[in-house]
Amino acid sequence: MSDWLFFSNHMHVLTAVARQPDLTLREIASAVGISERATHRIVGELEQDGCLRRIRVGARNRYEVNADAALRHPLHGHCTVGQVIGVVGGKERRPDIFSAAFAAAPGGTVVADEDGRLVAVNSAYCSILGYAEEELLGRGFRDVTHPDDVAEGERARAELLAADGIELVREQRCMRRDGRVVWVKLRAGSMADPTTGRPMIVAHVTDISDRKRRDEALAVAEELFRSAFDNAPIGMALVAPDGRLLKVNRALCELTGYRETELLVGSLESITHPDDLEADPDGGHQVEKRFYHADGHVVWVLLSASVVRDSSGEPAYSVSQIQDVTERRRPVAAPLTA
Repeated sequence: MSDWLFFSNHMHVLTAVARQPDLTLREIASAVGISERATHRIVGELEQDGCLRRIRVGARNRYEVNADAALRHPLHGHCTVGQVIGVVGGKERRPDIFSAAFAAAPGGTVVADEDGRLVAVNSAYCSILGYAEEELLGRGFRDVTHPDDVAEGERARAELLAADGIELVREQRCMRRDGRVVWVKLRAGSMADPTTGRPMIVAHVTDISDRKRRDEALAVAEELFRSAFDNAPIGMALVAPDGRLLKVNRALCELTGYRETELLVGSLESITHPDDLEADPDGGHQVEKRFYHADGHVVWVLLSASVVRDSSGEPAYSVSQIQDVTERRRPVAAPLTA
């Protein structure tokens, strides 16, 4: 069974086809109130999961609802697609198909009027924001949006209402009832109110707060590494597996006498004394070797390297620490004798 989830539009398409199997894709799109492109995608997902069957009749396709597959497909808890749409396989129709599908949607789902006032919310959306349904109905989107994201949200709402058949995907912050900030991902589109014909907004809402916290922690860690790398008192370099220099710090430039751009077009081997080319550290080992300074003189260095591996265990790059030990390597003058 596929890993995609049923949303209200999937239910609308199934119901439309169950009622009129001879509808074309364009007619299904018109009946449901969504774009042909979205209809084509949804029909494909329903076919993939076995809930729809496409039959070629003459020059056109005929779509049939597969009752067995629909009755098996879980929607929410013990509720199945077949139980919700109730129009397949001669089953008794449910009196309020779309309300049941809306309430059972596993993700946050919300409907708002053209002014942004919430006219319908499901339990998943209420859980994300920590409000009861009756506390949200009648409020505006801006009432539950972080103040810094209100202006962008209003621009997105105006864009949705100005063009038919578009979908907007954006991330924003919302304010929970307890005052905490929650990051959400919105997938929003517009539809016509079946009663008045006025434009409305339908949005699926996913809580992405955990992902945002991980991203923020990673950004902090990367900034700390960058600062420590750039400001280290000894030479530092990130080296690709093929020996190319990916990043160097100021101390390494000063140690070798080369500009950053000059080092990045070469490698550590290109400035290494020929007799020391084989003296490269392996894994976490250290080695002393000679570099040629940009002005031609030799600089002795202590080079330490550690390998950073990617998720598959392959070497991604190595972090090299390079310390000038020239003074220590200078021969000690013999004492003068009387």
